[in-house]
Amino acid sequence: MQQLRDLIASLAMGSFTLMGVTAQANVPGLSIAVIDGNEIFVVGYGFSALPDKPATPETLWYAASTTNAQTAATLAHQMDSGKYPARANGWSTTISSVIHDDFVLQDSWATEHITLDGDISHPTGIVAHDKAYTGVMEGKEAKPKNIVRNLRNLPSITGPRVKYSYTNAMYTTVSHAIETFIGKWLGDVIKELIWAPLGMNSTFFDLQDTIHAPNPLASGYYRDKKEGSYRKVPLMNVTQLSGSGAVFSNVLDYAQWVKCLLHEALPFSKDMHRDIKSLRMIKST
Repeated sequence: MQQLRDLIASLAMGSFTLMGVTAQANVPGLSIAVIDGNEIFVVGYGFSALPDKPATPETLWYAASTTNAQTAATLAHQMDSGKYPARANGWSTTISSVIHDDFVLQDSWATEHITLDGDISHPTGIVAHDKAYTGVMEGKEAKPKNIVRNLRNLPSITGPRVKYSYTNAMYTTVSHAIETFIGKWLGDVIKELIWAPLGMNSTFFDLQDTIHAPNPLASGYYRDKKEGSYRKVPLMNVTQLSGSGAVFSNVLDYAQWVKCLLHEALPFSKDMHRDIKSLRMIKST
């Protein structure tokens, strides 16, 4: 315990080790939470906005693909609850049986056979195609449904269940499926299921909600190697990505989420905790 306290103290003081890491990675600042049993230690280091706005435990950050875990947990909860006949076959429920013509791939067999379980495990054969998921599609603000329907225009590299191939689009797809059989925006579903019970009051699913929150959102930067300086990048609207990357949060809130998983605590049942930790895909090296 004392070693952990010493670590947190050294981070708060800006230890040489952390300075070296942030310098090597060209990261202006970060926030850290360490969980030890029931205790949580938090610290901010560096800057959330240049030149001098400090990063703190309260600073909000893009949670990016860590959103996936909350989406998968939400889906697992629906399985555990037994309330929704639309996925009566559990994890073996096919995506096309839930969202029908919205989910069409170039491989018709894949269209008919990819399941909820296969969707969240990344063995679908569909590659990243990240540049296909813009904020505007067909001249309008993109929605998860638009991203899902655009999959018919994107090639796969293999058939399903052949190879691990990470893709955000499949988590956007399962988000659309969840919204379809529950009849609610996924942001509200996750808030009711996870954030509210865990007291995660500084966690959001929409850029505008985050911007208007009491705590500041960290700015993004890239390193201009030629000039040797940081360049600020515009805030990115990621709401259309839904369950693949729409969450904004801080380490205070995220520590509560991680603690729930570590301790297999409420609001999830023990069976559900076992379910979300079950091995589903072996990634080849």
